[in-house]
Amino acid sequence: MNTYSENTEIVKFTLWSILYLSDGDNVQIEEVLALDCNKRIVELLASPDPEIQFTCLKIIGNLLSGLDHQVQMLIDVGVIEALAVILESKKKAMRKAATWGLSNIMAGNHLHLERILNYKDNAIINKFFHMIDHDAVEVIVF
Repeated sequence: MNTYSENTEIVKFTLWSILYLSDGDNVQIEEVLALDCNKRIVELLASPDPEIQFTCLKIIGNLLSGLDHQVQMLIDVGVIEALAVILESKKKAMRKAATWGLSNIMAGNHLHLERILNYKDNAIINKFFHMIDHDAVEVIVF
């Protein structure tokens, strides 16, 4: 196994560990955020490896179910922008996970909702309406 493959496998196993840790209550979410890995997880949404990308989406979805200050930590490292890109994915499961994450942000405080509403002249909201008209219903059902 070459170094790239070995490193990729380590990243995948690490992400799965973080996924399991993030799937819990706000205390568990706080513990994951305390690892200070949230920026890297958001960056890995741009990975060319679909398994890495999807695992990061699931982690982010879990973390975005937390308290307002926990959600803000992810907003501060660019999660809205990263999820907006994923909304354009050709893969239904990716779009669904991105929609879930963005809906968690919109369920937060008014500042979080405003960030979604004001993102690139309502691009996310417009994409949601487009998805309602053209996408499979299971993608847009939160």
